[in-house]
Amino acid sequence: MKHIPSMLVFFCLLTSCVPARQESASSQFNAPSGSQGVPAGDGLTAADALEQPKIPVPADHKVLKVLSVNLDNDPEEEQVMLLQAKANLSLPISVRIADYDVQRKTYYLAWETDVLASASQPFDVRVQSLISASQQELVVRGVAESGHPSLDIFRLATAGTGLGLQYVRVFSQVSLGTIDLDTTATGFSSVPVIAEEADKSSPNPLDTVKTIWEWRFQKSRYEVVRTEHFRREKPADATLEKLFSGDTAGLEGFLQGPWVKTLTEKKEPPLLLFIDTEGRELVFATASAQEVYHWEQSTRTLRNALYISGSNDLISLIKLQINVAVTGGDAIEVGAPDGPNWSGSYTRLSDSAARALTGTSASEDQTAKAPKGLYRNDKGDQFNFQFPEVQLVLGGTAYSGFGALHTFAGTTVLQIKVPGIDGKAVLSKAYSFLLTEEPTSGRVVRTIRLQEGKLTISGWIPNSSDALRLEQVEVLSSSGNSR
Repeated sequence: MKHIPSMLVFFCLLTSCVPARQESASSQFNAPSGSQGVPAGDGLTAADALEQPKIPVPADHKVLKVLSVNLDNDPEEEQVMLLQAKANLSLPISVRIADYDVQRKTYYLAWETDVLASASQPFDVRVQSLISASQQELVVRGVAESGHPSLDIFRLATAGTGLGLQYVRVFSQVSLGTIDLDTTATGFSSVPVIAEEADKSSPNPLDTVKTIWEWRFQKSRYEVVRTEHFRREKPADATLEKLFSGDTAGLEGFLQGPWVKTLTEKKEPPLLLFIDTEGRELVFATASAQEVYHWEQSTRTLRNALYISGSNDLISLIKLQINVAVTGGDAIEVGAPDGPNWSGSYTRLSDSAARALTGTSASEDQTAKAPKGLYRNDKGDQFNFQFPEVQLVLGGTAYSGFGALHTFAGTTVLQIKVPGIDGKAVLSKAYSFLLTEEPTSGRVVRTIRLQEGKLTISGWIPNSSDALRLEQVEVLSSSGNSR
């Protein structure tokens, strides 16, 4: 259990903020490695709660997940089993359904298939109504062996075929960007599938095309109903271009730190998203509650976007799946299918949001004066502040990136984000910030003290490195103006 300091009393434990879904059963993103099942009730561990398969499992396969659910509204529940091939753990997941034979009073293998999702990646299996309230579909989401998100949907075949419990595949797709069910969409007769990928017809690599599928009763499958092209402004500076051209680790590093959701309604409480790249943790927090998630995996979906999956820090049964796109030097866009309230635009933490969350007034938590111009020391370190841009020299290496200055719970924090050379790495620094001025005859000496550390959900935590001290000397003219 994490310690929650009194100054952040609003960060109390919340077991689940995920909205209720109309599903008979769900197991969201159960990572195969190290997971032998999910809790079936309070007090049970994952290993204790693994249901025993009702039918024999092939010796060359391993059980990843067993889900008991009534698929056809008869008195007996069926079992959905997801299996992994022992010889090659990254092969697609094998799905098998065990049905109950009332006459023989035993279970038998009624149907089996493979899905697109790799068995070595986090996956999600659920039964939910997508097309009509009277019937539920089997949905498997995951990441294909290629590293791209995948989605398979199966619908129960028409009754009376004499073949027992049978399913037909009505949708199966791997997306080079993002793909998911949009349960919040309106104006559709069924829950649509929406994928967003890079627009190959556009010279701007940030432009995307959204494809929308909807159920077609005449053809008994999902079909494309329309596509939408989204034009996004290409970054004018080379800093973001380096970030987008770099690797996944670089994009992850850029996300480090606190973000606040841009409010769409005045009544909506401030929502903070703390992204800890190094500690592999994501925290959604409001003034009254928080949710902490362990960051399990990232998948690069677009040049500027990541698909992140994780599990609740205290209750592993609660899972996380979000898409995060960098839209500017201090802005991101979050899409969360299972947490609609989380979806939206975020900016780096602002002073007003920090005060609202910590319950301090503007007089108690004054915003520090933003520095401007060149500051340096005798070791060759330099910071040239032209917010939001910052040019700096550290250890003899020059960088050009973005800076954000904000006050949180009494500590003023300077955050610096810089894509490294060729976009292969990202310089991500956070400093406690203190600026002092000492006017003397004919000049003003400004001193900045920067202590490196980390802004976390528990507040500011300095590290043991020596603080940086940098000076700026402004020479005044005889009239009192600088020159």
